[in-house]
This record gives sequence, C-alpha cells and structure tokens, in this order.
Amino acid sequence: AATLGTLPGQVLLVDFIYTRCSTVCQALGTTYQQLADALSSEIASGAVRLVSVSFDPTHDTPQALHDYRARFGSDLQHGWTIGRPQSDREKRAWLDAFGVVVIPDRYGGFTHNAAVHIVDDQRRLVAITDPDDIDAIVRATRQTIAARGVKHVAQN
Repeated sequence: AATLGTLPGQVLLVDFIYTRCSTVCQALGTTYQQLADALSSEIASGAVRLVSVSFDPTHDTPQALHDYRARFGSDLQHGWTIGRPQSDREKRAWLDAFGVVVIPDRYGGFTHNAAVHIVDDQRRLVAITDPDDIDAIVRATRQTIAARGVKHVAQN
C-alpha cells in the first residue's frame, strides 16, 4: 500500500472520499478536476500530485475507485492517485493524521467533513483548505511550492 512518503510528487493535495457518496464526494471530484486545470503545469512537472483516500475500503474496490476517478476526466489519470487503506488500522491512521471525522449514517453511507489538505515535500500538513475555494487552494499550493523550493515549471 502506498504511504504519503512513497507517493510521487512533491506537494500533495489530499482529500478523503467514498465512491457511493452522491454529494460531497462528487463535489470533491469536481474540485480535483478544476485543480488539475489550474495547476496543470505544476502537476505535469511532478511538483504537485492530487491524492484521494477512500475511507470505505469494503465497497471501494480498485474498480470502483478507477470508475470514480474516470468520471472526472481521463486527463487526471497521471496526476491523481486514488486508493484505499488495506486495514482498519491503516484507515484509522490516515483519518487521525488528517483530522477527518467519518460517522456511518443510517442509510449505509457516511457523514464526513470535507477539505483539501496540503502536504509539503517533507510530508508535513501545512494547510487545510475549503474544497469550494479553488483560488485559495491554488494560492496555498503555489506558496508551499515556493517556500520549499520545490522544482517545477514556470507559472504562466
């Protein structure tokens, strides 16, 4: 299983999803689609990588994760890592590390907080951003790149 330390890319934008979610998680997918456009040069150069972590590994099979990502465009295939923890212990470690609260609802889904977490090249959580504020996420990502001297292509 991939860990943050082994994922490619310098700065990571991390969100938490489950593929059966028809509300917040769909919005997060759209956010990543917009971020892929806004940060295309940084993603192409390897300075930034989008990461989605499922907290529903029972239902989120590799195929379900692939299908979720594919809904938001094939151009995201190389800049977006999507996966799931392999055990309850690993899932708990991811959720705790990012302060994500997941509560099962009575309909077989989950209530959860949503954010885009910015992790620097030293694998430190440096910002938690509102997933609806694309401009703020882009700004914070570029500031993180600049602060760490991460190599990337010139911005337009």
